[in-house]
Amino acid sequence: MEETAVELIIDSTDETFIHEIENHFGESAVTRGRKSRAFDVGIALAVAAGVIKLINELLTLRDKWAKTENAPDITVRTVKGDSILLKDATREQLEKALSEK
Repeated sequence: MEETAVELIIDSTDETFIHEIENHFGESAVTRGRKSRAFDVGIALAVAAGVIKLINELLTLRDKWAKTENAPDITVRTVKGDSILLKDATREQLEKALSEK
């Protein structure tokens, strides 16, 4: 199975949201960027998994997040540097972004 990684930029430093996102990915490798790299707007998490699994997990998170009150925006940044706002992401966009080398 082809593996890939993305960086999730979470527009919040609220640990409740951060832990919920980290736990969402379960078996996938999730690491906080460079010693919990914090930005003015939030936290960066790196997530690595098989392409299909990662796409499915991202779409599930998107749907769950849509129902979460005051949920921060999450931007998916690919290895190539493309950025997709998770709440607007479609399966087709994620497949294209994550399967291209």
